[in-house]
Amino acid sequence: MVLSVRQTTEEDWCELKALRLESLTESPESFGLTLSAASVYTEAQWKDRAGNRTPPTYFIAHDADVPIGLVGGVMINSAFNLIAMWVAPSHRSRGIGRALVRKLLSFAKSRGESEVSLMVSPLNATAYSLYKRMGFVSTEYFEPLESDPNINLQRMTAKIN
Repeated sequence: MVLSVRQTTEEDWCELKALRLESLTESPESFGLTLSAASVYTEAQWKDRAGNRTPPTYFIAHDADVPIGLVGGVMINSAFNLIAMWVAPSHRSRGIGRALVRKLLSFAKSRGESEVSLMVSPLNATAYSLYKRMGFVSTEYFEPLESDPNINLQRMTAKIN
């Protein structure tokens, strides 16, 4: 495997769209955004997202030239948040999630952020465990998943050194 993780540019809009739609199809219970909502984004909207003209800022992981995962970062209520984390099932348990989180933490630090937050279901044991290993700490704050209010999300935060 030849892993690289980089911030998207406008030219990556097709890859971003394909990965985001695949993530929403494969793991709908993990995201507040629904497949039906993302499916109606226009080409111009995908280009704006990939080109970082509208939030969030996305990073795509590649195995050689094949896109295999993504993560986003966005300001929400004056806090920098990790969102949209996903790795293709064919490439899970290979360190790609760690690489994506590291890239996003580095990006947040370069922006002068001192902390990154995220929301995750404690029932998503794989993701929850990854975030704990990456230095995220559970808080007492919970809220329902926007796309499925039966799923509760817990806030986790990580200080950036």
